[in-house]
Amino acid sequence: MRIGTGLTVPALRSSFQTQQSQLGSMQSIERLSSGLKINRGADDAAGLTISEKLRGQIRGLNRAITNSLDSISMAQTADAAVQENQAMLNRLRELTIQAQDGALTRTDRLEIQKEVDQLVNEIDSIAETTEFNTRKLLDGSSGYRATLDRQRFELYHMGGNTSSTISGKIEANLRLDHLGQRQELKSTILQSSHILTTASTKLKELDTLQSFEAQAALSSGVELLLKGRNRSTAVRIDGEMSLGEMGQLMERAMQTDLGMQKSEVEFVQSWGQFWVKSGAAGADGEFYITGNDAIIDGLGFSTTKQSENSSYTVHASTGSFISDSHGGNAEIGDMQLRFANLEGASIRTTNGLPVIRIIETSRFTIADTNVHGLIGPAAIQDMVSSGYSQPLQISIASGSYTFDQIVNTINTQIDSTAQSPRIRASHNGNVFELKTLDTGTTALISIVADFNTTNYLGFKTGRYEGSGGSPPTLVNPRDFTNGFTVQDPHRRVRLLFSTADGEYDQVRLESPIYPLGLYLSQDMLVSIYNGVFDTQANGLIRADINSSGRLVFQASAEMGTGQDSRFFLVDEDGSDFTFQIPHTTAVSGFFPGNPAVLIGSPSNSSRDMGYQLEGMVNFFVTDGEGNRSDNIVFSGENLLSIGQPYILAKSQIISIMDNANMGHVKVGYRFDELGRFELFSTDYGQNARVILTALDSDSDIRAQKAFGISFNSQDQGVGEKEFRAHLNRRVLNFQIGANRGQSVEIAVGDLRAKALNLDGLDVSTNELATISLGRIDRAVLTMSSTRANLGAFQQRMELLFDNLTTYSVNLTSTESKIRDADVALETVALTRERILSESSISGLQSVRQNASYILQLL
Repeated sequence: MRIGTGLTVPALRSSFQTQQSQLGSMQSIERLSSGLKINRGADDAAGLTISEKLRGQIRGLNRAITNSLDSISMAQTADAAVQENQAMLNRLRELTIQAQDGALTRTDRLEIQKEVDQLVNEIDSIAETTEFNTRKLLDGSSGYRATLDRQRFELYHMGGNTSSTISGKIEANLRLDHLGQRQELKSTILQSSHILTTASTKLKELDTLQSFEAQAALSSGVELLLKGRNRSTAVRIDGEMSLGEMGQLMERAMQTDLGMQKSEVEFVQSWGQFWVKSGAAGADGEFYITGNDAIIDGLGFSTTKQSENSSYTVHASTGSFISDSHGGNAEIGDMQLRFANLEGASIRTTNGLPVIRIIETSRFTIADTNVHGLIGPAAIQDMVSSGYSQPLQISIASGSYTFDQIVNTINTQIDSTAQSPRIRASHNGNVFELKTLDTGTTALISIVADFNTTNYLGFKTGRYEGSGGSPPTLVNPRDFTNGFTVQDPHRRVRLLFSTADGEYDQVRLESPIYPLGLYLSQDMLVSIYNGVFDTQANGLIRADINSSGRLVFQASAEMGTGQDSRFFLVDEDGSDFTFQIPHTTAVSGFFPGNPAVLIGSPSNSSRDMGYQLEGMVNFFVTDGEGNRSDNIVFSGENLLSIGQPYILAKSQIISIMDNANMGHVKVGYRFDELGRFELFSTDYGQNARVILTALDSDSDIRAQKAFGISFNSQDQGVGEKEFRAHLNRRVLNFQIGANRGQSVEIAVGDLRAKALNLDGLDVSTNELATISLGRIDRAVLTMSSTRANLGAFQQRMELLFDNLTTYSVNLTSTESKIRDADVALETVALTRERILSESSISGLQSVRQNASYILQLL
């Protein structure tokens, strides 16, 4: 009998089953206590992998839900700030439109300007200080940043899309194509006693500044406000200041205070005007003059050439690009690039004397057709025969003349005759002018010119008329507000008047015979005289009572306007006239209109304009790259001695320069509108340079005398023309999903005043207010677009929040099915394992008892 084997096998089997039951029970207890079906990889390796991936998805989605809530709060914060700025923009727009009310004075507009400045400052302040969790939202830092290898370059992200089309780093090569145009202003033609002024004329002597308001301002001193490049400066002028001094003061202020270094303010004596030219092109060159109404209106500055920005070419290595973008702006995607305007280099004559050569004698006949001078009672009978100027023949012999010499020759011949025409000659550089001293529609110039005159001086045969003006008016000094009581029924006067064709008529006005002491009302008085005028003066004069109660006689429109439409009342008896209308020996109520002007522009083929030199000038020109021209020699034909004066004509200068081998030198030449010789760089920016080098000191001295410039001088341009921009994204990025690439971006544009082109907003004049309105409208569009983007982004995030929440719930449910324990099933399993465990233990007890029985038997 084998005791060992027979007894141990059942025992081993019972022990194994017991261990298995206990292990199963422990697993069930672990699952029930943890609530998880999978507590270790051994439980379900594949299920654990899926479950962990789902868990990562769920946690990522829950974080994305929080991100979306943060993005909504951020968008709401930015939107609230933009809403305030938009309200201020609407107020700015309202103020700008108000400033364009013609009834306002400049003082009124300056008061409006104060509120405009405060609003612009607050728009800038809100953009600078609006933050979310200390991150600025509206200052452009939540968009794109540019790192540059040049200065004077700015980049703004305009925030056109909530998700930018630009990705990664953008590298752009930027190059300036051509130089922009600078702004020019000119004053009205300034006169003193109807004669063109000189640089030494004092401001108080100008005809246009003779009003009470202007004289009062000049006597105490008044400030002109100059504005440009978002700066302003004031220059103080008074009546004792000359025009030349005022021009120097303005030029110095523009160059120093406004930073417009190459600005020019010149009083052109031959034209009687201030010419003001900015020192920079494009937006940088815009400038304005404002101040006291009477002074500004009297000087009459107006823009004659608008500033124009440069053109640029933009090439981007990635993203879209726009080439030949004008206006100093370009776009790459939703980026806007703004460039500084560059300047070239130029050297121009400052006091040279252009001359013109007349080959054959020039002759022309001129006359005006206006009565002139003062006509008193004694001259009434013979004024028709003696009051007209006589035609005058002007002769200019062949020879070489400066333009001033030709003008003086004409004026001297006009002044040499007793009955000379009221016409003055002047010139504007290489353009001649004949102008009447009379004004209005009856100011006339008649000229008969020969071929040489037309060819050399540009004057053409014809009749040239003035325009504008107002009719004359006679005002009785007596007040007729309460009517009139007849004192002398037998008074006679004679009325003398001229018509528009220059013919004089005269009528005798006889007062109606009324009883002494009869009372006549205003209406009766006016009716009596208009009846006489209707029957005896063909209605060419009308009577009326003005607001001050004065009896007024005024010429009708049929008599013409201006100085030569006039009439006189002459008391025949020499005693006081009943109505106390005194006789007059002058034009009463003279209102100047526009004079007749004849502009003569000599033809290019016959004009031989140039400069007078006293010897040879030998020099060469070098550009910014070191390229040099051949030696350039200014010399007269058949020059006999070093000091012999000669004229170097414009055509000769052109020929000399064209033969100087300058094709490879980036320097050009030209004659400006005043006939001044100018050498200028065909390049721009810091590469633009003009260097003049005289080969001997005598050449430099002669050049300075003839041209007003040193031929040992140079000028260099300003700014860079080539840029390399590295654009880096700093947009607001929100992760909105559990996986990589599931994000959304929003680029909030730069909404500061400078980026919106609101800095320096000016409404101090009607013209400036019009420009400012356009700038505000563009800012409103940018602000509205930004707010719309923020609103769309916020709405998207709200919808995204709902979607992410649903997404997370579904994933959580899926993950729960894989990993969470089923309590009911695990309870059943635990019960089963416990039953099996109890059975196994019972079996082991039976085996032990059997072993005891066997031992007892032994």
